[in-house]
Amino acid sequence: VKAMLNYGYITHNPANTKAPYSGVLKSPYLCDRIGLLPNNKQSQNGPDFKVMSGAGFEVGAAWQKVTKEGEVFFSLTLDSPEMPAPLNISAFAKEGVEGTYDLLWQRPRQDGQKPKKAVNNNADFGEQAAA
Repeated sequence: VKAMLNYGYITHNPANTKAPYSGVLKSPYLCDRIGLLPNNKQSQNGPDFKVMSGAGFEVGAAWQKVTKEGEVFFSLTLDSPEMPAPLNISAFAKEGVEGTYDLLWQRPRQDGQKPKKAVNNNADFGEQAAA
């Protein structure tokens, strides 16, 4: 099982037509309030939302998707000059909190790459061996 890191949250506020989803993003390169603004899609595969920083800069795009079980989630791609590469994260419904989504990241696997096995090199950390 791969661990997922929580990088913040977004909350749905349908009364806010300008940014119906807003929240906080805390990543190693970008810590700010964010808003998901509806995007005027230019194609069927275009993003559903623009991701805007609290300062008003566009920092990414988001696509609204549905799982096989019928749950709504979001796929976000974030990028800015401060970042060494784009960051792909997902927003899944927070259990027990209606309208709130956790921003989750997990390291992508390279195609064909198998997980590395743990190496036991018997490093000495000052522990006494059991007799």
